[in-house]
Amino acid sequence: TSLYAIWKLVLQSNAAGLLIAANAQRSRMAMQTVEEAIGSAVMFNNNTNYAFISDVQGNFAAISLAAHLSDSFPASGRFDGERIRRVTFMVENGPDGMPALMMRQNSLLAANLDTVESYPVLLAKDLSVFVIEFWDARKNDFVTEWVSPRQLPPLVRITMGFGVRPGSRKEPDDVLTRTVRIYGVGVDGALQGGGPTPVRPN
Repeated sequence: TSLYAIWKLVLQSNAAGLLIAANAQRSRMAMQTVEEAIGSAVMFNNNTNYAFISDVQGNFAAISLAAHLSDSFPASGRFDGERIRRVTFMVENGPDGMPALMMRQNSLLAANLDTVESYPVLLAKDLSVFVIEFWDARKNDFVTEWVSPRQLPPLVRITMGFGVRPGSRKEPDDVLTRTVRIYGVGVDGALQGGGPTPVRPN
């Protein structure tokens, strides 16, 4: 009986360790995906399809941008070689009812992007913080609102918090922060078009 009890504890500890490791890996992959998309942002100044849009409500931000993505970027196979796509990140209720980070992608080739099917990907569960900050050269500091949709910020700081620390009601249990430099520049002369805005679900 003693051996069985010890073995059961070992199995439970191993399962808990594997779950923690899997969640940590998933959160870091989510951050890597957001980093890659933002770092690959592109802009055509006269084409509103390429607008760089952000929104923030409380602890959760939303961001939508056009990016030149690699073939290894998640869901690239759905777009038949179309490398420049609109990518949107926002927090929604996941399958378990808890906040989850969702990513959607849209083709930029359609005449009306608001009617184009998007492809949702759940990046991270149990999200408690998703903050996007932008470098404002005039203020010499990061700000949480980007009010120039036809310009790309030079630096973007991403913060993701997961879970809630034991004994705390609001403090995340695990926090990741990354700063991404955007090397893309705006290019004039593209055709005018209509573009979507991120719509936060009820």
